[in-house]
Amino acid sequence: MIDKALKERIYTWNRDRGLTKLYPSLEIKMLSEERNEFYMAYDPTHIVQEYCDFLFVYYGTEFKIGCTKYESMAMFKCWNSQCEDLFDFIYESKDTMQKRLGHIIENYIGYSGCDFVNNISLIDKIVNKALLYVIEANETKSAKKDSSGKVVKGNKYISPYERIKETLDFYKSKQTS
Repeated sequence: MIDKALKERIYTWNRDRGLTKLYPSLEIKMLSEERNEFYMAYDPTHIVQEYCDFLFVYYGTEFKIGCTKYESMAMFKCWNSQCEDLFDFIYESKDTMQKRLGHIIENYIGYSGCDFVNNISLIDKIVNKALLYVIEANETKSAKKDSSGKVVKGNKYISPYERIKETLDFYKSKQTS
């Protein structure tokens, strides 16, 4: 379960950059890129980072869908038919990636289970921390966009990789001690 405050930060990030209009083909392109990077990732830290990058785009897409206004039922039907592939792609990708990620984290840290005190799964804790790091990294991006409409990283961007690695290693050390 993703923390609501993290989703709100992603919504704010999109709103602050004027990213409130949904372009289904651009969203599919960005989500496909993140999904491909997830499957091409080379170590558990990179896999977690790429999953969180996917979630960042996913919740940004969710925000844009919520911002979309319909002037008529005809416009809604037209928009809905354009977005059918987007919706199918999003939900299928997220579910498949989430299952794979869970297995990878469990294997890496040597644990599966739940923190019954806080009733939050360890995987959810790790993903929420990693997503926070990805959000913070994205907040260092400029507002400039490339020719396809994607926000570019810029000079101040700091990769969340090391912070995610520290988090994974922390939970791994807790399991071995």
